[in-house]
Amino acid sequence: MIASILLLALVPLVLQGNSALLPGAPTGWSAERLEFPLSFAPELEFKGVEELRFAPGMFAPDSDSYFSYVFALRLEGDIDVDEVFLGAFLEQYYRGLCRTVAEGRKIAFDPTTLAVEVRRQPRGFRASVAMIDPFVTGEPLELELELEGRSAPLCTELLGLASPLDAEAPVWTELRSLGDRWRAARPPALLLNHVYVVPDRATFDALEASEFLRRFAVVEKRETVRGDASYTGLYLYGRRTYVEFLPPGAMGVLVVGNSGLALGIETAGGTDTLVGLLEEHGIPTREAAFTRRLGAEDVPWFRLFGVEMPSAALALFSMEYDPTFLAR
Repeated sequence: MIASILLLALVPLVLQGNSALLPGAPTGWSAERLEFPLSFAPELEFKGVEELRFAPGMFAPDSDSYFSYVFALRLEGDIDVDEVFLGAFLEQYYRGLCRTVAEGRKIAFDPTTLAVEVRRQPRGFRASVAMIDPFVTGEPLELELELEGRSAPLCTELLGLASPLDAEAPVWTELRSLGDRWRAARPPALLLNHVYVVPDRATFDALEASEFLRRFAVVEKRETVRGDASYTGLYLYGRRTYVEFLPPGAMGVLVVGNSGLALGIETAGGTDTLVGLLEEHGIPTREAAFTRRLGAEDVPWFRLFGVEMPSAALALFSMEYDPTFLAR
């Protein structure tokens, strides 16, 4: 409950000035906004919105920006944006689009010929869609897409840059510029990393000895050696998060009743962005960088920034891992 209240309290800050999904259309571009469920693809059972920005030559086959556009989605709920999700989503989306528009224009379209391939990239995904141009020519078309998903408060967002033109075509510069503006309008997502609590010693010992706990989740007792402190904790691991139980006296400062909510930043440099936003709103923060022992060496681990809470019993902070840590 505490986590939910704190996260909801951050929603106005994160979404401030961000009701629009995409920046305004450049000169000569056109715009459209659609509501889910989409009329042409009702199989996509989502609630949300889609915004599109069409290049001037979108419907002109001889243009240097033919069938080139940007789309942004905001879908309710927490969605795993991966190759499986994107493959299924794009297949249903473009099959429905081609089918519906082709029927209206009496263009022949065999839905079994549509194919989608999705590949993970260093940032986001790249996809190829073998389809037709249902709007103008009715001829086969190989659409290339650059895709990027992000978690946002109470929803999931997806950005797509699309064009059948060569990757070096000038229109891709315009598409990527719109993508950069989409990213700049969004503070880094704050994800739940873990929670910790300091129970009394008897409770900590009971948790450590509990067989039920080991049937309930993956449990590990381990020592962590940081550059500034070492401590032993008990850890319950989930798929994306974990619960940390620490004994009284851990790190030399924790007492019974201390607890903390750790949020994760998975965007490089995101800490600086969020610290700046909070300072603009008069919210005091504190920062620190931590190392962790690897063999005989202390290696960079994560960067922390915390929010000063009214009571010291609850710590609220974020962690941005050093990009080399997991690899090392």
